[in-house]
Amino acid sequence: MAENTLSRNAALPYPVYGVPWAMAVPILDADGDPVTSAAGLDCEISKNADTMADIAGTESEIGNGQYLLTFTAADMTADVIAGTLKTSTAGAKSTQFSLYPRKLVKLRSGTAQGGAVGYITLDADAGATDNLWNGCLCVATIDGTVEARVISDYTGSNKQAAVVPNWNTAPDSDDTFDIYLPQGRQIPAEILTAVEAVLPAATSAALADALDGTGGVTLTLDRIVLTCNNAAGAFVIANDGGPGIKVTGLDYGIYAEATHGNGEGFYVTGPLAAFHADSVGAAAWLENTGAGGVGLQCNAAAGGYCIDLIADVGNCIVFEPGSGGTELVSTYFTDLEASVLLLERASRATSRTR
Repeated sequence: MAENTLSRNAALPYPVYGVPWAMAVPILDADGDPVTSAAGLDCEISKNADTMADIAGTESEIGNGQYLLTFTAADMTADVIAGTLKTSTAGAKSTQFSLYPRKLVKLRSGTAQGGAVGYITLDADAGATDNLWNGCLCVATIDGTVEARVISDYTGSNKQAAVVPNWNTAPDSDDTFDIYLPQGRQIPAEILTAVEAVLPAATSAALADALDGTGGVTLTLDRIVLTCNNAAGAFVIANDGGPGIKVTGLDYGIYAEATHGNGEGFYVTGPLAAFHADSVGAAAWLENTGAGGVGLQCNAAAGGYCIDLIADVGNCIVFEPGSGGTELVSTYFTDLEASVLLLERASRATSRTR
């Protein structure tokens, strides 16, 4: 007896909503014995408790009282499928069954570039990372017939997704496909270390607008971690007139911690105020964990000030040294010179109009 290739659509060990399916069921007599060569096979199903109707698929004998039922994609468009397989053979009983198709997450849809019986060539934007779609369910409409297979191996360079078992008909360039994420599918280690985002154009555009600020889109994220291996910076903001970064927080506006021996927790350059902070709590908290490091270092250009402090009500600077600490340490001038310098700064501040 030859293979019934329609059974290949049972690609997963469970039925999937809207995807072709196949299953084997027995026909028994009143004594529970298998009925062979049952005649007048007729399979009917009810979708979501609707009226029973003949399936669009097929019924055929396998042997030894077992029979193959194949269901089309249209047959599987229900959450609850109640079915019965009937026969006209005297003494045989109808076989009852129930199916609960699962709804899987659709990862990608597209038009194939071509293929062969052993693979399908996905669209050009399907991803360059090898093994990206391994283990996923590929449902292709090939010359009007829907087939379902599991992707066994994906090659990013040519977009070829090998399938098991083979397609009944080789895909060509006008066939479409959908890729679904099976339940329990594990992500390969190489995907975790080389993640490639394959997003629809609309999603990519919305993300770009959110990041560059031109589209007025709000991007809400729990956390962003940036690792920079380039002197240009991990996060660069170019703005025209507005603040480069505006932070509203209950605890800290910006919390900067430098852990590298030669790194800066927060590095800012600006023609006017390099750092402007209004805060009830700590506007800026600078912590340097390296020995010999500097919490805040300022290099003022000619005519500028390293620190310009104006206090309308509160204190400009409050020193709270810990055990063994010192309020102010000056390397280049004496305590007397430092006092005069502070008085000069106060004199300038009171003469300005804010």
